[in-house]
Amino acid sequence: MLISRVYRNNNFYTKIKLPSLLYNKYLIKWQPNSSSIIHGHDYTGKFMLIHGKMHENIYDENELKKSQKNLNLYEENNVDKIMKHKIININDKLSFTYHIDDK
Repeated sequence: MLISRVYRNNNFYTKIKLPSLLYNKYLIKWQPNSSSIIHGHDYTGKFMLIHGKMHENIYDENELKKSQKNLNLYEENNVDKIMKHKIININDKLSFTYHIDDK
């Protein structure tokens, strides 16, 4: 198991890699009001909110916002090699997401 803490400005989130032979699996613990940067992925996969309140902004290749949505508990959200997005904990409490990526 690999644990990494990602710092951004005055906040951070903790990414925990879970054991798996077939997929990359992660549990991410989001500190209150923390967020990722706008980023893309070099794989396809899914993620879901398993606790808390989170928001996702989706961007085009030039990082112009295309859409946004609040994440629903246990709803699968797709990630692909084309999209860019930013994940935001809109809660003043901890939130958790579960990620599964194709290797």
